[in-house]
Amino acid sequence: MTRGATLFRTIVVLYIGVILGVVLIATPAKFLAPSVSEAELLDVGRQTFRVFAWVEYAFTIVLVLLAAQARGRVRIRGAVVLAVIVLLQHLVLRPALDARVGRIMAGETVEPSMLHNLYAVCTFVKLIVLVVIARAGRHGRR
Repeated sequence: MTRGATLFRTIVVLYIGVILGVVLIATPAKFLAPSVSEAELLDVGRQTFRVFAWVEYAFTIVLVLLAAQARGRVRIRGAVVLAVIVLLQHLVLRPALDARVGRIMAGETVEPSMLHNLYAVCTFVKLIVLVVIARAGRHGRR
């Protein structure tokens, strides 16, 4: 395996770990704390995802650059799909979710929304794409 392929897979594994740690473990777990108000939990979540966005941008940019350098079709396509999903989540969904959180924190009652579900689906698709592009070089599908 080349140094670039090793770096690519290392970044993918780290990225998967960050998604699992932040989105799928820490974010839901904070809502188990009974001594913290819903408004405070929502504010912590909003700040967490602001920081997470920058980490995710960095991982995505590095993966796109490494995929382009390696010229692997599956990796390039996967990295582009990943970038589109990240942009959708952080430039479209997150602002709408932030506005919703702001309204809840201000004491408003908000109508049910599918935004969180859509964000979650995007996250699971990202995880699948990351696994696919990490494995791409192993099976001759570069």
